[in-house]
Amino acid sequence: MKKIAVICNSTNPDLEMYFEKKYHFFKDEISFFANKKIANKLNISKSSYANVSGFSWRIFLDCFLSFAVLFKLLINRINTVVFDTAHIANLPVAMLCKLCRIKLVFTIHDWTPHQGEQQKAVELYNKFVKSMLADEFIVFSKVTTNKTTHHLSLSGFDKSISEEAQNYYLFFGRIEPYKGLKYLIQVANELTRLGRSEKVLIAGKGDDPALAQLAILPNVELMNYFIEDVKLDALLKGAIATLLPYDSATQSGVILHSYAYSKPVISFDVGELASYIEQGKSGYLVKHGDIKQFVMCMLDIKANELKYKNGVELEFSKYDNAALKRQYKELFQKLKTNLVTGVK
Repeated sequence: MKKIAVICNSTNPDLEMYFEKKYHFFKDEISFFANKKIANKLNISKSSYANVSGFSWRIFLDCFLSFAVLFKLLINRINTVVFDTAHIANLPVAMLCKLCRIKLVFTIHDWTPHQGEQQKAVELYNKFVKSMLADEFIVFSKVTTNKTTHHLSLSGFDKSISEEAQNYYLFFGRIEPYKGLKYLIQVANELTRLGRSEKVLIAGKGDDPALAQLAILPNVELMNYFIEDVKLDALLKGAIATLLPYDSATQSGVILHSYAYSKPVISFDVGELASYIEQGKSGYLVKHGDIKQFVMCMLDIKANELKYKNGVELEFSKYDNAALKRQYKELFQKLKTNLVTGVK
C-alpha cells in the first residue's frame, strides 16, 4: 500500500519537470498530486487550480479543493505528505493534514530567501511553514534547525549535445539586481582593456539599473526578454562558459543547466555555489567583486576548452536523472522506515 504522497503545486517549468520525472520513477509506490495542468497531463489527482506562483483569486478555489485532497489522502491511508515545491496552495492542504496528524515534509529550496521581487513573500511562507507546519524538511543547502532535514543536491538534468564554443560568454536566467549585472559592465571593460574579442551575451527577462549601460557597450549583446527553450538551447551550445557574478545565492539551477551542455561556470564565491563547482575542473569560484581574477578565469577556460569540458562531464554525473532517482529512492525509503518505527 502507498503510504507517501508527493504534491507539486508550482507553475515553475523547471520544478514541474523535476516533479514529472519523480512521478515516472516512483508512480508504482508513491501517490502523486499536482496543479491542474500537470494533473491533466499525467492523469493524477489535482491539488491546485493555480496558474501563477503567487497569490491570486484561485487560492479560494484551492481552499475548497484542499478538503477533497485530504479526503483522498485519508481514504488511501497516506501517512506522510511531501510538498515538492513551495506554493501558497500548499498551506490549506497542510493545515488540514496537520489536524489529522499526517506527517508533513516540506521542500524548501531557498532557506534564506535571496534578494528579489518575491523575497518578502518567500520569507513569510518559510516562516509559517518552519514554525507551524513542517515536521521535516528537504533542503538543497546547509541549514540550521532542530527538525529533521534531508539534504539533497539539485538533480534530474538531461544530458544535451555539446558543440564547439563560439566567441561569447553567457549570462542567462531571470534578471534581478542581486544577480550582479553591474559587475558584467566591469568584466566587459576589462576584456576590452586586454584587447580581447570575446563578447558577453546576456539573455533573460527582467529589470536592472545596469542594463542601460550594458546596452551601449560594444562587446555586450543584450537579449532582455523571455528566452524560449529552443533559443536557450542554441545559446548554451555555443557558449564558452556561463557567468554567475551573483551578490548572493543559495543554489542555482543555472550551474547544472550549464553542466548539461558540458559548459563550465565562473562564479563569485557566495552562498552555497561552492557545493556545485569543482575549482579548476568544472569552473571557477572567485572572491566576490574581484573582476580581474574573474576575467582571468574566463580566459583560462577559453584557452583550455577540452580540459574543462571533460571536467564538467565528470561532475555532471552527480546531477543527472540517475542522481535524482537515487536520492529520492533513498529519501522515500527513509520516510517509510520512519513510519514503521514510529519516528516523526
